[in-house]
Amino acid sequence: MEYVVFDFDGPIFDGRKAAAEAIDNTIKNFEGKFPRPSLQNSALPLFGPKRLISLLYPGLELADREPVCTFYRQQLHEIERRLEVTNEVRSALDALRSAGFELAIYSMRNLDELDALLKAFGLRQNFCSLGCSPQFSKPSGDYFRFLSEKQNTSLTNLLY
Repeated sequence: MEYVVFDFDGPIFDGRKAAAEAIDNTIKNFEGKFPRPSLQNSALPLFGPKRLISLLYPGLELADREPVCTFYRQQLHEIERRLEVTNEVRSALDALRSAGFELAIYSMRNLDELDALLKAFGLRQNFCSLGCSPQFSKPSGDYFRFLSEKQNTSLTNLLY
């Protein structure tokens, strides 16, 4: 094994915490305008804004959903930049790199967004490759084949 490929949300960054806070802020902001969602915040999947808002407010017309999505995106962006990556994660990344492993990320996030977050957290230099949308989508194996070819290594040398 030469490469360790991480998902960003979960192993590296607590995206669920950021999403939960952004959802709470969004629900509070639109409480008087739209009915309160019946779904519990803790039961929501980590969907992108459009799918998440559609799940929260299934009865809203598309035109009514857009300002909710915009507000949620703004909240999420601010909250994600306020949160921090734990020292345990930083230490684990350092230990893997010191042991000679190359690190990569496979994420459903947009490439520019992920790159900006990694730079904001001071982590971008740790990763040799980022497999993100729109070029790669989960659960396709395309990113692993791409990484294998790009790094001139066997698929068996990639741990996800």
